Amino acid sequence: MAETSTKKRSLPAIPEKAWWALRAKMTASIPNKIGPDYLEVNSGMSASSAKKIFNYLVTLGLVTEDFAATDRLRQWRMNDSYAEACQAMIDDVYPQDLKDAAPGPKVDREIAKRWFMKTDLGEAQASQCAAMYALISDADLSKLSSSRVAKTKTVRTQNGKPKQAQSGPELKRDSAIQKDAGDNESITAPSKVELPKSNLSIGGPTVHLNLEIHISPDLSLEQIEKVFESMGKHVFSRG
Repeated sequence: MAETSTKKRSLPAIPEKAWWALRAKMTASIPNKIGPDYLEVNSGMSASSAKKIFNYLVTLGLVTEDFAATDRLRQWRMNDSYAEACQAMIDDVYPQDLKDAAPGPKVDREIAKRWFMKTDLGEAQASQCAAMYALISDADLSKLSSSRVAKTKTVRTQNGKPKQAQSGPELKRDSAIQKDAGDNESITAPSKVELPKSNLSIGGPTVHLNLEIHISPDLSLEQIEKVFESMGKHVFSRG
């Protein structure tokens, strides 16, 4: 079993997608132990990232040092008490001067980022901490619906009926976003891309493309979506 440290913990910087993914698992069922090993196995994190995320969860009061779920985690997993749990984290974890400089619920991330940089954090880490602080301050469950990187677009045909369309050819994904805490976000684009049949001659060879995209942790969710939207427009839609 992975060991944990009892030293003073740094302010949390959990990626937003990992935040919602973990909450979804806790909503389904609370395991007997929530430690680095659990996070590594169930979330596909590296061992070092799992240990960092675990320490952040302890800092936020969601789990204990001996891997047990807390009452705050039980509040956090429920929709009707999610905001209350988030407010408790803000009250217990973040310094008052940060809350004065960048008050919630709609935090100015640039101001928060500058505050974190004054604590000797690098720019990338400060951006992650500011994003985490803003996410908890907002306590907005509607972000769940906008946390997906790729969305299906709705277009209308000539008769006015809605039709579901994608920005590119059918994609088969073997892996999703993985992000190590404090590291760059690595997005493995569809590991198998099937080109439209109209682009292939009958009896001709089948072409498969493997793409890998490395995205800076400073990018917002909207910017990441633009990356995939641009891929669909300039890469997959070419005839």
